[in-house]
Amino acid sequence: IYRGDRLPAELKGDYFYGEVVARVLRRAKPVNMEGLTQVQNVYQAQKTEFIRSMDPLFRPVDNKTAPDGTMYIVDMYHGIIQEGEWAQPGTYLRAKIEQYKLDTAIGYGRIWRLTYNGMERDKTKPTMFQDTPAKLVTYLAHPNGWWRDTAQQQLVLRQNKSVVPALKTMATSNPNKLARIHAAWTLEGLNSLDAGLVRGFIKDSDPQLRQQGLRLSEILYKGGDTSFGDDIKAATKDADVNVQIQALLTASYLKFADAADIAKAMQAANKAKGVQTVANRIITPPATDGGFEPFPPVRTAAEVAMLERGAKIFAESCTECHGQDAMGAADGNGGQMAPALAGNARIGAQTSPEHLLRVLLSGLTDPIHGKSYAAGMMVPQKAESDEWIASVASYLRNGLTNGGPMVTPDLVAYIRAADARRTAPYTDAELTRATPQTLQPDATWKVTASSVAPVMIGGGAGKAEGAFSLEGWTTGQQQQPGQFWQVELPRTVNLAGIDYQSLTSSFYSRPGAAPTTPANFRAPRVVYAPRGFKLEVSTDGKAWKTVKEGKGESMYTSLAFAPTPAKFVRISTTASSEPNVIWGMKYLKLFAKPSA
Repeated sequence: IYRGDRLPAELKGDYFYGEVVARVLRRAKPVNMEGLTQVQNVYQAQKTEFIRSMDPLFRPVDNKTAPDGTMYIVDMYHGIIQEGEWAQPGTYLRAKIEQYKLDTAIGYGRIWRLTYNGMERDKTKPTMFQDTPAKLVTYLAHPNGWWRDTAQQQLVLRQNKSVVPALKTMATSNPNKLARIHAAWTLEGLNSLDAGLVRGFIKDSDPQLRQQGLRLSEILYKGGDTSFGDDIKAATKDADVNVQIQALLTASYLKFADAADIAKAMQAANKAKGVQTVANRIITPPATDGGFEPFPPVRTAAEVAMLERGAKIFAESCTECHGQDAMGAADGNGGQMAPALAGNARIGAQTSPEHLLRVLLSGLTDPIHGKSYAAGMMVPQKAESDEWIASVASYLRNGLTNGGPMVTPDLVAYIRAADARRTAPYTDAELTRATPQTLQPDATWKVTASSVAPVMIGGGAGKAEGAFSLEGWTTGQQQQPGQFWQVELPRTVNLAGIDYQSLTSSFYSRPGAAPTTPANFRAPRVVYAPRGFKLEVSTDGKAWKTVKEGKGESMYTSLAFAPTPAKFVRISTTASSEPNVIWGMKYLKLFAKPSA
């Protein structure tokens, strides 16, 4: 959403987003009608777009309001944007890729600056890390939203309450409406909101400020000032339909006992589309059994709780060095306090979880990949419990764009025992030697399975090799003991772990009912994990050694064990499942340590 000041005013508040396949940047204008906001393509009638490119490599993936008041457009500038599974040799897409040499267009990327003739961009250099809190307050009235947002963030992070009087003055009397809003929410971030200020917003002549006042009142209401209940109910009869809707949403959010009655009264008295839509949702809420959303979550309740705890640990213990956005906090001298964790290849799905767990437990010293950081060292966290380590590790691996399997306390306990004698933090070289390396599948790997079936989730052809990729592999049969998936490697390796994700049902079939029965489309998705399994290895395909056994209760499986010679690796089922529950895997990884 463009919020700058060096492009035409008509662009302010419009929504810009890139479509990488069509190579366009669309401009959509928000239109509020009877309390319902929709976005409309500004150039729909002309059948065109804000920006169109004939360059086959133009891939606009993000847009931002720039510090200089213009707009930045992030262009991936890449030939191929789809996963490799869809462009295998011999396919139509591969022929076109090679014809236009799109496979050679990699490793580029650019940032475009969108300017407007006749409007000079603001070349003032931000110095907010060095500016005083009082100076930061003045930026809350800046015409460029980037300056307002960044100043508010800095004020909240510093928690310097010397600016509270200035913020209250700005929130109550500044002629700039946006400055008043920023000042009020900055006070909220400093835990310095007061009832009088919030009621002033609720009673303001400007409907946008009244909406903000209702949202601010939620904070104080939850903090114990339930006197705002009367203000919220009174606002349901406001002259502005958007304020009415906000009051109704606030009453529902705060779980007023009579929220449904308020909604019914409003629905009868006000025929505005927005009031009717929101009131109807509150009166008749969607089912809560997880089966009415298009793709309900497939994580277990315990996994959700673990991720939430991990996010809290990260926010409390890690952001000072790694940054609120996990991109590495700035050190004030043009460098970083610590490495970025978001999108970090050494944390994500392609890497053994041992790497991250060894860092968390034993620590890591500079330099890392040849680069030094202001913090100098990651402090060991051995004093924390296995559950604590597993929670933050799962958050780092499964969130922050990393997309890796979650970590269990049992896995943490194994690594803790393996490193029990270690007393010093790892160096980067030591950590590389200690961490199992990911084996890369190729045509020399011989993959077999007890049975194969097409995978509805990804449209795959049902090959056993699909277990290594997004395509996936499944037996297509109800789970019974003895079903297996097996790979023969070209040489013996020291296998030390595996990761994979279990497939989930594409239709929401209830156990015991046919997946295609319409009545079952809204049932929760089923995780196709093996209800019981054992992992075996062999050097000759005859004598087998069991290295792990367990139950598949999650879509994520991450196993680590002492390095074991293996040329053959086999996973097999040891238990039966409920009817119509098959077994299937994708994104399977094998990890091995050098023979030395």
